[in-house]
Amino acid sequence: MPVEVARAVWKRDGERCAFVDAVGRRCGETRFLTLEHRDPFARGGAPSVENLCVLCKAHNQQAARREFGAAYVERRQHEAAVYSKVARALLAQEFRREEVRAVLAGLRERGAAAEVEALLREALGLLSMERRRGVRVHAR
Repeated sequence: MPVEVARAVWKRDGERCAFVDAVGRRCGETRFLTLEHRDPFARGGAPSVENLCVLCKAHNQQAARREFGAAYVERRQHEAAVYSKVARALLAQEFRREEVRAVLAGLRERGAAAEVEALLREALGLLSMERRRGVRVHAR
């Protein structure tokens, strides 16, 4: 999304969660905030000031459950946890952060298994190949 749009949304929402409950109370959370689409990006929602808002993690997940269903949200949370564990393990092996990000992004893009052992094995193979060759290898 354009930086100027993001800045305008953060300013408009006062750098806090914009969720308002049924009786008009606004969430006061100022941590763990993200910019989110009211009409989801996955369904064609535009990255515009009118379509974006600041939400805390809890209200973002609540909106996602409402829009996509609990099973989808749980699957995505599991996937995020797996990728995070694998990234930490690879960084502990002294692979460079940008290499780890690139390889994991490529694996995610192609739909690699979202289980720790399988993902770690695949990522290690790609990163080790990169080290042996001395060139960048992308997981595509």
